Amino acid sequence: MKKFANLEEYLSKENKDEFILYYKELEEIIGQELCNSAYTYNQYWESGSTHTLPNLVKKYGYKIEPDLKNKRLRFIRIGK
Repeated sequence: MKKFANLEEYLSKENKDEFILYYKELEEIIGQELCNSAYTYNQYWESGSTHTLPNLVKKYGYKIEPDLKNKRLRFIRIGK
């Protein structure tokens, strides 16, 4: 998806089994602010039919564990 093209490029180069991005870092990568739901609901970060960003992350072999309080995301390689 063109909206997340920079994130796709970032993930395609990532080789760590686990890494952390703060919301502001992710917003810099994608070039826009995250929606309010991203700051409010853990479910926003779960794969699902309408969850484009976590589905994209899953495509590159990661799942996201959000920390809403500290506004950071833990990316964990699936299957590790």
